[in-house]
Amino acid sequence: MKEVSQKKKELVNEITQRIKNSRSVALVDTAGIRTRQIQDIRGKNRGKITLKVLKKTLLFKALDSMGDSNLAKLKENSGGQIALITSDLDPTEIYRIIESTFQKTAPRGGEIAPEDIVIQPMTTGFPPGPMMTEFQKVGLQTGVEKGKIAIKKETVFVKKGETISKDKAKILEMLEIKPLEVGLQLLGLYSEGLIYSKDVLALTPDKIAGELASAFAQAKSLAKTSMFFVDEVLKDLLAEAKIKADALALAGQFITEDNVKDFLVRANANAIILNNVLNKGNTQETPEENKEEAKTEEKSPDESISEGLGALFQ
Repeated sequence: MKEVSQKKKELVNEITQRIKNSRSVALVDTAGIRTRQIQDIRGKNRGKITLKVLKKTLLFKALDSMGDSNLAKLKENSGGQIALITSDLDPTEIYRIIESTFQKTAPRGGEIAPEDIVIQPMTTGFPPGPMMTEFQKVGLQTGVEKGKIAIKKETVFVKKGETISKDKAKILEMLEIKPLEVGLQLLGLYSEGLIYSKDVLALTPDKIAGELASAFAQAKSLAKTSMFFVDEVLKDLLAEAKIKADALALAGQFITEDNVKDFLVRANANAIILNNVLNKGNTQETPEENKEEAKTEEKSPDESISEGLGALFQ
């Protein structure tokens, strides 16, 4: 027992020294992450962070021994399976590394399906035999194609929110279907006397800029709706007022320099309609009329408007 106790003390001392010699300290939850993924994370980030999976009791002793009340607050968010990250990077860089650890993986059994897990018809790489029973046991309709087990029908294998059984997890792994996304979950980060939560670190410059742009657009829309005259909306309000004034003038037959052309176009259109109504009974056209019509089509828009007005007031 003494030997074990001494090993624990040495481990606590090691953790304490790591924390003392690091600019930043983070606690992460490693639940659902397999050993191979942990090794990959370490390999990809060697020289940037150190990652050590350890027992909570040993970690808590190390944190308490530091005599820093803010650092000790990391214990408040220490659920799940814990690992300690130490680094000389700033908090935002560590957070980016933690977020980059997520990858698709097959379940082991016992996980909750984040979305409907659907298996499409396919020919598997397994020969018929005992495996056929394994597929059928979990509700898959199977047959044999080219000497291999084939799944015949699209199946909602696990519905969203349901627990993935071990039998179904085994089939998903065999079919190389990876419906889960697993990575390090940040529980809390301490750097230079301050505690950072995941929500704070998730506010990247791009996200902040996007939220500011969205807030500005909403404020501008509110100002326009309430007719609140500020520089940001004045140009839009004047443009809208101009459009409404032009429409009102046109509807009220109020002619101005700006809308006289619209009145002429409308008068020309009315004249053409009136002319067609008056000449509705004249269905036969002489060659001379055809020539005259062709000449009319060749006239400029201004000539057409003038003639249309003339026909309107004859």
